[in-house]
Amino acid sequence: MKTIVITGGGSGGHLAPARAVIPFLQKKYQTIWIGSSHFEQDTAKNLGISFFKIFSGKMRRGKNLKNFLRNARDFLLVLFAFFQSIFLLKKNKTEKIFSTGGFVSVPVVLAAAVLHIPIFIHEQTIGFGLANKITLPFVKKVLLAFEDSKKYIPKKYHHKVEVVGNPIREDLLNGEQARLEKFLGRSLKEKPVLYVTGGGQGSQLINKVIFSLLPKLTEKYVVIHQAGKKGITEAQKQSHENYFPFAFIGDELADIYASASVVVARAGAGTVNELAFFDIPSIFIPLRPTQNDEQTKNAEWFLRNHRGKIIEQEALNEEILLDALKTLEREVKEEKKKSKKEKVRKASLSTPSTKKLLDFLE
Repeated sequence: MKTIVITGGGSGGHLAPARAVIPFLQKKYQTIWIGSSHFEQDTAKNLGISFFKIFSGKMRRGKNLKNFLRNARDFLLVLFAFFQSIFLLKKNKTEKIFSTGGFVSVPVVLAAAVLHIPIFIHEQTIGFGLANKITLPFVKKVLLAFEDSKKYIPKKYHHKVEVVGNPIREDLLNGEQARLEKFLGRSLKEKPVLYVTGGGQGSQLINKVIFSLLPKLTEKYVVIHQAGKKGITEAQKQSHENYFPFAFIGDELADIYASASVVVARAGAGTVNELAFFDIPSIFIPLRPTQNDEQTKNAEWFLRNHRGKIIEQEALNEEILLDALKTLEREVKEEKKKSKKEKVRKASLSTPSTKKLLDFLE
């Protein structure tokens, strides 16, 4: 069986497209993942594919001695990872590379270029990540989620570009409120569900505001909170009947999307894409700084066609978040409510983006 190598990671946004297409690729290829963090490793394990860990580094842009020393150290790590990748790609007789970006992907893609292995990269954001920019000269196809990303790519590479969208994981299409009720051990018919997430690692800023607001929020909502590893200890100290904190949301995400009335979240590409897909009213607190302020661009894209609000992280406080929730609720009530049947029909539209991506990889 032919081998395809998946690489990329560091955040949930980079993992999302890989998670969406791997179940299909496994039917045709021996599929392995080369990464560096527990996020990639856990994802590979859940998908039942082999994972190989390499060293990783990143480039810091601030011009100071501390960043210079860190960049020098990380350059050596990336160089070592390059030779690790050469060994792994040759050992596994790799025929194709699918990279979703993040700095762990750079040594793998460069190694593949040296070995003349076809490389396909995917960009999830409206911007264009630095890791993907570095690898542009060596790739066969640049697969974009958004047409707008082309303006960040030099014109000499435009012949490589295809716009395929952001694929949605098939398992997210099968969410059920009844299953979430069973998982939480309570009915969700009396109060709407508010889902709060700061991404896979959580957000201390968002957590702090949510903890302060819990007495008010739990009067109105059932609050499901992905607090992250660093925030879960404090979250579990909060004692409120309608509050359900978790370090990380896994398979339950499909059921949460099927049940949530409103979401408060960072604006990573994966999260924004999923919330747009399921048309869930959302309040975004974009992370800053990010390259090209990509999270703000993601949130602004969402607001073009969906109900939502953006709160700058510098402005976030209890009063502003409460006001945004009230305003959003009022706006949603003014619109005709979508029936469950309509939402299921919309969910079936995920296949095109996944299929477009697979058409190139297969």
